[in-house]
Amino acid sequence: MRNFGYDAGDGQSVADFLVLETAHIIAGEARRFVAVAAYADCYGPEAQVRTGVPGEPRLRTFGGDGTPEVLDLTSQEVGALLGRSPVAGSHQLQDALDVRHRHPQTWARLLETCAADAPGADPALAAGMVQVWQARAVAKACHTAGLTLEQARWVDAEVTPLLGHLAWSTLLNVLAERVIAADPDAAEARRADEERATYVAAGQANEHGVKTLVAKARAGDVIALLAMLDLLAGCLKADGVDGTRDELRAQAVGIIANPAEALTLLLRHAIKDQTPTSVEPTPLVEPVETTDPLVEPVETTSSVEDLFADRRIDPHEADAGPPPDTDPRDIASPDLDDRPPDDDSGESSAPNQPDADPPDWMNHLGGIEGLAGLLALLGRSIDPTRLTPKRVLYLHLNESSFDRDRNGAVRFEDEQPITLGHLLELLAGTRVTLKPVIDLANTRSVERYEVPDDLREAVQLTATRSLSPWAPTSSRADNVDMDHAEAYDEDADNNKPQTSLDNLGPLHRGAHRLKTHQHGWTSRQPRPGVRYWHSRHGYVYRVDPTGTHPLGKHDMTAFQAAVDADHAAHLNGHDLDITATLAAMRDIGWLHAA
Repeated sequence: MRNFGYDAGDGQSVADFLVLETAHIIAGEARRFVAVAAYADCYGPEAQVRTGVPGEPRLRTFGGDGTPEVLDLTSQEVGALLGRSPVAGSHQLQDALDVRHRHPQTWARLLETCAADAPGADPALAAGMVQVWQARAVAKACHTAGLTLEQARWVDAEVTPLLGHLAWSTLLNVLAERVIAADPDAAEARRADEERATYVAAGQANEHGVKTLVAKARAGDVIALLAMLDLLAGCLKADGVDGTRDELRAQAVGIIANPAEALTLLLRHAIKDQTPTSVEPTPLVEPVETTDPLVEPVETTSSVEDLFADRRIDPHEADAGPPPDTDPRDIASPDLDDRPPDDDSGESSAPNQPDADPPDWMNHLGGIEGLAGLLALLGRSIDPTRLTPKRVLYLHLNESSFDRDRNGAVRFEDEQPITLGHLLELLAGTRVTLKPVIDLANTRSVERYEVPDDLREAVQLTATRSLSPWAPTSSRADNVDMDHAEAYDEDADNNKPQTSLDNLGPLHRGAHRLKTHQHGWTSRQPRPGVRYWHSRHGYVYRVDPTGTHPLGKHDMTAFQAAVDADHAAHLNGHDLDITATLAAMRDIGWLHAA
């Protein structure tokens, strides 16, 4: 077998090779990107030679505000040098100039990345350095948004410390929020343009009679629609309809297409002698790690149980209809028309008469006594506003959203960031209950293995992602477990509860299995929301609210010393960032290779 520089039968040898090759690739790409910017410097205004011949090279600004002019044919030369198309060469040139001149902090970290594989450097640290594709994505987001030089540099200062540490899907959300915050008015204009591009389309039915429905609509409308589908799916589940969550949602699409049928289903469950349970709503987008200080829970749940918990009718009452001698016209809402939708005769139909039977078109709806009886019951026993589904939304608001002279940015948990103006538009016409900020410092602990709901919520707010290296998984995802950092011991005899914020952390199922079953992997939690990992090949990672930080290759003694130093700082009330943590580790002399 060809020798690639590792022993194919030795896991440790292959692991070390992977780390070294990753450092070579990351550093090589950084050096090439820096060279593109240097090549542009060679062909600026001073290189222009005017010949007067039509088609001669002209000066062009490839980058955004604050970048220098370059001869336009340079992009085609860059493309050829890189083995790429002229368009790709133009994009490379644009991004290189943007990063160098509009994102100085990112550029400085890229220069550090260029030396990731230099002699004497620790290649294990390369994974936490800024990579070219990350720097390009940041620059492109600011360029596309039309940010000025000053605005781009503000985003640069906000985002650069997170590059290389957050899972990419998480960092994209942070980047989007910072771009909005840099120029919220422009963000509102972009949103208006995007809303004009909304649509609903359907594919052809296949041989099984199934069609695909695709919709691009306002975020608030889509969220409300999914919540209603969850509510109807919960009613179907309570009726004994078999199916997964997605299958029940799909059935609910057919029901919601017939408003009368949907209303009948909801009202029937409002008066049934049972309390159905809704299907668990699916997270709409993967959550975002954040250090924003303010988290506002907004009331709601999409459970049918809560929806009708305060119904004012006794389900055991024999006569669930209107009181004796009551005209249904005095009970039903005056805004509801009892005529069939296609009746435009101007004459009142039979349901408006107290003693008339409902017409045939209502009978197929089922329920109590057709739609007329349901409408009468609605006016008497149920608050119509209670027929809307509800959800809990966590709002992440940074203080800077309010201390500026313009619109700020806000982010729903599990959603893309939006402007404050967009938030007000989304909540227009809805009932909102703001709850106080949850005080994580006073979260209760319990001496049992099961995690109570309030403690689970506190853990999820402390660590919004799985506390495993570069994991993008939301702490509220279905496949995330509340892991005891120190294994729960039923026979432990101590005064400190084991199920507490200090000892709990969210881990997605794969990371939980890795910790529990993969020999040689160790994790420690010195403070809430922070985990240290030691792999079976000796590589150390710290996972905290700012992301994942590779710390190099070290033995177990050094690893435990790092954890102890972080825990001691926590007990003294110090919140150490990664730079301070590394400094503390060096001070105690443990930072050495295994």
